[in-house]
Amino acid sequence: MPINGNIKFNIGSEIISLPVSVRIGYGYGKEASAFSGGIGFKIGKDEFSYAIASYKELGVIHQFSLKIDVSSSQKIVAKEKTLHISLKKSISRRHSVAMEHYQNCKLKEAILDWKEILILDSTDEFASKYINIATEKLQGLIIKHTQLADIYYKDGKWKEALEELNIILAVDTDSKKTQDKIIDIKAEIIRLYNIGANYYEKGNYIKAIEEWQALFSKVPDYPNLIDLISKA
Repeated sequence: MPINGNIKFNIGSEIISLPVSVRIGYGYGKEASAFSGGIGFKIGKDEFSYAIASYKELGVIHQFSLKIDVSSSQKIVAKEKTLHISLKKSISRRHSVAMEHYQNCKLKEAILDWKEILILDSTDEFASKYINIATEKLQGLIIKHTQLADIYYKDGKWKEALEELNIILAVDTDSKKTQDKIIDIKAEIIRLYNIGANYYEKGNYIKAIEEWQALFSKVPDYPNLIDLISKA
């Protein structure tokens, strides 16, 4: 009992059956003397509540409340920030690898590296710029060395032609056209050698020397060719 002589007490109960909870109560005193009640809905860590109570001076009061747990949102934001930082580091590493490939004239590898970066970040202007630069440079190299290879081959300088074709393969390893040209030239070299060898085995040394000398003019470093010509 309060010191002013007024009697005041409150009693209540809550029945919980997730996600719903029901509350009932009764209060007696100077301000209120009536039943009160309410209901709550809980979803995860968030909760919506409604309550009704009666006060002598204010009458019936309706109360709504919404409790939202922001810790999950904060965790999501923190996780997104971590992923963003990790993505930026990954892109930075890929840029370094791509530039190293570019500087070592591994243009096809550099282009693939920058294309992977664009998959991670389609707005990366540096990657887009250098894909175009590397592509133009790659095409220019292929055209230049293909033309030189054709000139050397027509001039009977097969060794130099093969060197030019191998330069193309170094920057474009999947070039079927270049691979076929190399195979054709090597097959022709073997054919000339075998013709000379056949003449040599039949004792026609003059013809053998002619074939091997023709091969020597085209491929001066062919193994043991000088020795074979001397022997014939």
